Amino acid sequence: MKPSSTSDGSNFAIIEKKPQGKTRAAIVDITDEGAEIMREYKGSIALDAGLLAAAQAVEHYEISRYGTLRTWAELGGRRSICILPSPNSAGASSSKGDCLRTRSVKYNFAYPDPGPGAGTGRYAVFVGRLSAEKGVETLLEAWRHLGGSVPLKLVGDGPMAATVREAAAKDAAIRWLGNMPLDAIYGVLGAAKLLVLPSQCYETFARVAIEAFAKGTPVIGSRLGAMVEIVDEDAIDLAEKVRRVLADPLELARMRQAARQKFDRYFTADVNHKSLMAIYERVFGDRPGPELRS
Repeated sequence: MKPSSTSDGSNFAIIEKKPQGKTRAAIVDITDEGAEIMREYKGSIALDAGLLAAAQAVEHYEISRYGTLRTWAELGGRRSICILPSPNSAGASSSKGDCLRTRSVKYNFAYPDPGPGAGTGRYAVFVGRLSAEKGVETLLEAWRHLGGSVPLKLVGDGPMAATVREAAAKDAAIRWLGNMPLDAIYGVLGAAKLLVLPSQCYETFARVAIEAFAKGTPVIGSRLGAMVEIVDEDAIDLAEKVRRVLADPLELARMRQAARQKFDRYFTADVNHKSLMAIYERVFGDRPGPELRS
């Protein structure tokens, strides 16, 4: 069985057993459903014992999500390398000691490539869960400081939907679009002047930022790493960054070009595949790799 990737950039589990019954290699990706199961049964003796046994059975596994999946790496298993989705997460994980002593970065990717957008829309856009940890309150406060001078479109849903709906009712510059399919999101992203991501929680590298770069749309974000503009947590700073970026058309055009170049350099399916193959080479070196059969 060949290593394969889903369209959202994550990897399927690949496990091969030796004749002695020992696992030679495994690439482990805990899905959202798996993470939910882990949360539900957290502290369960059976789950803890099973995870510990699994972690200690494999020689190689991939970490593609910060947080829940990092727990897998901390269970004390044997490991050759830990793969993380951004330099930011690799740096944040370095304090965890031995379990992440050998790290490598492999970004997520967008496939198929949607192609760059024109950026002709006269608005900024937020795409994501409407919740406190995503900085929605900071975003809305920043737009109050902007005084209706910059239209804002919000795509997504969540526990703060009522707050967003109320803000849109009071401010004609704010428009809530609700949930949208990916092709429609690409359309909104490609026409936007910029994407705003004022997240209040740790982000490895927001997938929507990769999608924005694919469309050539600059990103203003907080704690996201490698963004075009980094903002502090306060709404005033966010409003000022938005105002400054939009006030200079030539600089905005340069930023659009740089955003697309960043996508081509780091976030295409081809780049991701080459990165993954290089990591495999690093792990196995000159040793014969495992026979993986479907």
